[in-house]
Amino acid sequence: MLSACGAQGPSGADGPADLTGTVGADEAVNGGGPALVDASDVYYEGLALDDGDVVVVDADDAEVGTDALVAGAAVEVWVGDACAESQPVQCDVLAVRVLG
Repeated sequence: MLSACGAQGPSGADGPADLTGTVGADEAVNGGGPALVDASDVYYEGLALDDGDVVVVDADDAEVGTDALVAGAAVEVWVGDACAESQPVQCDVLAVRVLG
């Protein structure tokens, strides 16, 4: 019997993060709310991080809320299966882990 080992996501997300990046503000996204910049995959550059239903945790996976999505914070992001083809892309953000 084999068991899988590896990074796990916060509540609502499975497996390792889909993306990494930094929190920035984008006037074109979310009314200037938190958006992903310096994304590990440029396809997701500008992705709105606060879609109103996102789980936000700190590095210890304690829920901290969207107030922790401050400009300059390094983050890991989990997204749902479907994204709208737009610029910037619009995805269902499942969870964000704020690393610092």
